[in-house]
Amino acid sequence: MAIIFYYMFYPGMIICNTNYSAYKTPVNFKHYSGRTTVSSDGVNRDVNNFTIFFRNPKTLKFTRDYILKNFPNGTNISEFGCSMGQKPYSLLIMLDKYNKKGKYKITGYDFPEVINKARNTKMYGLTNYITEEEMLFDNINVPFLVERGVLSPAEAQELKDTFYHYFDIYKPSESQNKPQSRFSSRLKSLFAKKQKAQDNIMSINEVFEYKNLILKSNMVVKANKKGDKNLELKSGDITQIDKVLGGKKSGVIIFQNALYHILNDNIADFYNYNKSSKNISKIENLFEKVNRCLEKDGIFVIGNFTADHLYDYDKERDTRLLYQDDELLRVYDSSIIHKALYENGFVPIFYEDTEFSAQCDRRYVSLPSVWKKIKEV
Repeated sequence: MAIIFYYMFYPGMIICNTNYSAYKTPVNFKHYSGRTTVSSDGVNRDVNNFTIFFRNPKTLKFTRDYILKNFPNGTNISEFGCSMGQKPYSLLIMLDKYNKKGKYKITGYDFPEVINKARNTKMYGLTNYITEEEMLFDNINVPFLVERGVLSPAEAQELKDTFYHYFDIYKPSESQNKPQSRFSSRLKSLFAKKQKAQDNIMSINEVFEYKNLILKSNMVVKANKKGDKNLELKSGDITQIDKVLGGKKSGVIIFQNALYHILNDNIADFYNYNKSSKNISKIENLFEKVNRCLEKDGIFVIGNFTADHLYDYDKERDTRLLYQDDELLRVYDSSIIHKALYENGFVPIFYEDTEFSAQCDRRYVSLPSVWKKIKEV
């Protein structure tokens, strides 16, 4: 259970298979922090803005293919809750060879404090033990996404080459380097304590201790100016999406793995799985606004994070079987979140395995990560 909780912060992370010897001096890169204190409605609170490049790769590929098929002449793409920018950069890279004339414009929005941090550093930590980022390293023979059949070897190489078109390897200063042994010993020590106590349940504090451990990057890259033409990061709150976009419609609106920030008032509340929400009226209002801001046949991408779907992996049994691309999936799409999307003119068109069910020895469940607008509201 401890590792499963951990996946909720670090999707794709396989601790037991980590090869710590691959890089001798990982970087303790504080600007890559996953938590930021923001001011919202006059209240200061911490938000979790940790994410990675190429997160939810199946949804990312589907989104790219949908854009190319349905908006061949171009469209605006608006990503809210974009964190430090890894997610919009990932889509920019996926679209790169089709976007030489700049017909696809991507704008990432988040809290001002998060956007300012991204703008001020333009630097990102990469780790070769986060599976989605493995393909960005030279010392990985068969990246995880190739091994799982999500990408072909040629596709992975192309994405890697394109990534380093937009990013340059940054050589950290000596003060940013920390001994490798400190990371390894602290990680092993924490596991030893849990094993000795015969306790597999991880507390909130322990989750964040893991989080501090993982923020040791094998490599730090810095965004160059090549992405500035087609990607911009701005301050913007999705609950005010109509005002933020100023009446300009988008073919794609993304609020990926972030609905739980609205569903509950406290970041820790996403552990409190239930079929209700304190703020369901806010969600319903949000979905109506998203519908009005989308072009005809536009899509709303929400990702496959269980808390965003109010899905309790251990307790929920309200699933059904569905074929997607000739693959039989066990899906869950009947929470009040899904009901609100249906009522506001959306239908699900793509499902992806939950982030941690795909990595654990447990039954697979897929969640509706992409929704299509089929009518005006």
